[in-house]
Order: sequence, then structure tokens, then C-alpha cells
Amino acid sequence: MKAHNFETKTEASDFPLRELDRRKKLRAFMKKGLALPPDELKEALYKNYSPDAIMVPEESSSYSSKKKK
Repeated sequence: MKAHNFETKTEASDFPLRELDRRKKLRAFMKKGLALPPDELKEALYKNYSPDAIMVPEESSSYSSKKKK
């Protein structure tokens, strides 16, 4: 109970049951998907949406093991 910050035994026993339910719903959703045909799925996105556009490399940082005094 301490590891997950549950205050009561009820919370501790309720959490795994909710998690099992959430995972079951997620598996069903992943199996079924959005149930949209490909053309409607394309229209559901922004016109200029590109997943590659958000994948911008970060600037490299210089790490040093020297401690500042």
C-alpha cells in the first residue's frame, strides 16, 4: 500500500481491478480500431498533419563530470 500511496485496503484492492478493466477495454479498442474506412480516417486528421514534423532532434548538450566550485 505504501509503494502506490493507497490510503485504504479498499483503494489497494480496487486499483488492480480497474487496471484489468482498462487493459481489457484497450485491447478491444486496439483490435477494433476506430471502425472508420481509410478515406474517413484520412479526413479525420488535419490537412497538413505530418508525424515527421514533430520529430525534431534536440540540441546536444555538453555533459561534464567536473564539479563547479
